[in-house]
Amino acid sequence: MPFHLPKFGTAMAAIGPIALLGLAIGFAGPFGTIAAMAPVARYAFWLAMVAAGYGSAHLVAAFLRPKWQAAQPLWLRKLAISLASAIPMTLLVAWLLPLIRPGRTISPMQMPLLFLSVAVIQAIIVWLLLAEDRPAAQHLPDKATRADYADELRAKLPPHVTEILALEAQDHYLRVHLPGKDALIHMGLNAAIAAIRTDIGIRCHRRWWVAHSAIDCLERDGASYILRLNSGQICPVGRSYIAAVRSARPSTPRE
Repeated sequence: MPFHLPKFGTAMAAIGPIALLGLAIGFAGPFGTIAAMAPVARYAFWLAMVAAGYGSAHLVAAFLRPKWQAAQPLWLRKLAISLASAIPMTLLVAWLLPLIRPGRTISPMQMPLLFLSVAVIQAIIVWLLLAEDRPAAQHLPDKATRADYADELRAKLPPHVTEILALEAQDHYLRVHLPGKDALIHMGLNAAIAAIRTDIGIRCHRRWWVAHSAIDCLERDGASYILRLNSGQICPVGRSYIAAVRSARPSTPRE
């Protein structure tokens, strides 16, 4: 799920963790602040810096395209946000250090090392404090019944079929994946999807539709994603459908 800018209540709830992390870093006193600053000033400084780093991370997350975020594993999203948010924070630290420690200057040659140090702190902030934009838990319908399919689709199904697990387009035909067997019918995928109640399944690929009740998990397969069904069937997930599939499946994917 993409990261997001926090609502007021969420931001207020983060004050406690920000304070704890700021006090912990203030106790450690990195960048020579343990020797250059009195304890009260040092703790206040790092509380402010952690709050600024938290804000920087959220701003970066807001500018990253949600579709890109949705297509990436969690560790890569957090790494990207950590590194990108470390850039303005490095400039801020480079400006503040000479004020805190008179006579200390940061040369251009020292900036890469300073960036790495700041990036470590940003990574701690991102990994511990940044919240994902997880959708509210959705009620997914129980297994479908024959009444959930319109007459034009029911007429093409084998008798007594009450549940469709998935639909797979094959040229001018449609393979209907059913519990324990398949059926091949002459119908287009778009027409079949239009004949099914909209809330019982989701299109995951230009050639595939799957029922919510049939999905076991969303898995990463190299650079792509797949849906693994309870039956063991594997369905591909097209790049343009990843965000919709993630939103429809609030459970954590196997990545």
